[in-house]
Amino acid sequence: MDRLLIISNSNTEFAMKIMSIGDIHGRSQWKDAIFGSTLEYESWRREVDNGIQEFMADQYPLLSSLDKIIFVGDYVDSFTVNNVEMKLNLEEIIHFKKTYPDKVVLLIGNHDIQYILPNQICSGYRPEMKHDFGDIFNRNIDCFQMAYYHETEDPFKNIKRTLWTHAGVTQGWLRSAKGLFDIETFRFHEDFKDADFIRIDELLNRMWEYRLNILFNVDSDSGGMSQWAGPVWVRPSRLSWEALEGYDQVIGHTPQRTIKTMISEKSSETQYTHMIDTIYLIDCLEHGDGSVLIKDY
Repeated sequence: MDRLLIISNSNTEFAMKIMSIGDIHGRSQWKDAIFGSTLEYESWRREVDNGIQEFMADQYPLLSSLDKIIFVGDYVDSFTVNNVEMKLNLEEIIHFKKTYPDKVVLLIGNHDIQYILPNQICSGYRPEMKHDFGDIFNRNIDCFQMAYYHETEDPFKNIKRTLWTHAGVTQGWLRSAKGLFDIETFRFHEDFKDADFIRIDELLNRMWEYRLNILFNVDSDSGGMSQWAGPVWVRPSRLSWEALEGYDQVIGHTPQRTIKTMISEKSSETQYTHMIDTIYLIDCLEHGDGSVLIKDY
């Protein structure tokens, strides 16, 4: 069974319990994390297929206790998992999302985008699966999004904002994107000229809906030519000193041995706890200890 890193820091009676799951890359650890074992998942699947999932709260207490289950992307492309297993796992994750459309959030990663859009090839690409993976993603594209956001108010009326993306959002990249939106000749200027007034997740998801290329920028840290990497490509070292101010972020993308936390460089010197921006690095399913993050917000 996977390890669960549980952080309970709620000061409110109405805490939201969120499980964040790192990069899957064709693996099925998510079943162990949520259901306890693959056998329990298969039992759940049979009951769902028979239309009786509404009676399963006692049987799967962790699943019932979670308000959100957020996958941070990269569902395919493994150097060890075979194509048949990866395809089945992707289909099972989408089925899980469709069973609990309000509870389960599926974010998009760079390894997924290369099967959806042209000219987005990265390591681990399986050309022989281009049709199969592409067909699955595109038939279920409404199940996926670029970002998720949640905010919490503590007893002192301080607001804590948390943003989930595949790799993170930097101030430099966001400035660059908003600069593009300000150009009147930009193709979608009318649709994005109000970017300063849109909540960050809504802006990122709108950009994904329009498939704006700037989302997929790759900087020199990952072998690209862009000044600022987009939210599916930025690396933790860059994110640490250029993270959005006022946000905690939960990200995958860069393998870790276990779940780690970083303090944003721009907030590290503050004496006020609620002003410290924390980055949670949760990509430890493929190359790490298999932990997932459960946290009260």
